[in-house]
Amino acid sequence: AARRLPFAWPAHPRARARMAEWGLAPPPGVVALPPLSYADFLALLAGARLVATDSGGVQEEATALSLPCLTLRAETERPVTLESGSNRLVAAGALAEAVAEALSGRWPRGRPIPLWDGRAGERMAAHLLEFLDGQAR
Repeated sequence: AARRLPFAWPAHPRARARMAEWGLAPPPGVVALPPLSYADFLALLAGARLVATDSGGVQEEATALSLPCLTLRAETERPVTLESGSNRLVAAGALAEAVAEALSGRWPRGRPIPLWDGRAGERMAAHLLEFLDGQAR
């Protein structure tokens, strides 16, 4: 991916420490960033062409943004992101092919996920009011 477009990697401090311990550096074209705040990370994702991750939370965020997501694992605890169409499990040997497909524009846009409409807080507040009103009787 780094050969085809700018590649930003907000590296976890433990990953940085292990890389330093083993004398490893990011490959050419990979810009290692310090850990980012949640808002800064979402802004980075919102401007990205694709994301490669092993994080379940990032799979969800990418899906909500309809961003092609390459999940670098054999399974995920977030199957709804796979069902939406924008996330795929990718084996290490298939990463270059998946990156090429995601950048080609052939990657499907994610389908909306029921209840991922930004109104969870409103629904929870209504549910709590209903529940608490029933408890007051």
